Amino acid sequence: MNKDKIKKLVLDILFKYQGIVVLLILLDQITKIIAFNYFYIDGNSSIKIFGLNWLQFKFVFNSGAAFSSFEGNQLLLAIVSLVASIAIEYFLIFKKSKDKILNTILLVILAGAFANGIDRWLAVFPDATGYKGVVDFIYVSWFANFNVADIYVTLGCITMIIYLFFFEERLKKNKEKKEVNTHD
Repeated sequence: MNKDKIKKLVLDILFKYQGIVVLLILLDQITKIIAFNYFYIDGNSSIKIFGLNWLQFKFVFNSGAAFSSFEGNQLLLAIVSLVASIAIEYFLIFKKSKDKILNTILLVILAGAFANGIDRWLAVFPDATGYKGVVDFIYVSWFANFNVADIYVTLGCITMIIYLFFFEERLKKNKEKKEVNTHD
């Protein structure tokens, strides 16, 4: 690999991909800091959003994954977050997919996995960090407690399923038609 290709790869990694991911992670971490500072008073406080009983800011440390599954396995969950982040990064950097929609979806999922991974790694060392799990602070009474990173992962996964099942094939066909038309 020559010097120019390496330089382009580094610039692609740092700016094209990571800029979006870093901004989303920062948004998640800032909201968690705010939640920790304003909603973690006695571990049991909540604030109604727009006066609604079913929608509240309610701080909890989630020591598990989705809906508290794998509760108490902080090291395992931290490793899973790290492996998921590395796998997505690997795909984005080395597989060089030209599918911008898929890449964007993966970037959003990466941001969520990495952001929650930060909390998970902090929870591996609770005596040093004060973390007992992932910071969740958005409470919907009929659903769950969650955070901004959970929104990234959930919407990213839903969008990916919809995209892969309903739109990817159509986009490929449209691209093939354009390529055929340009050769005429």
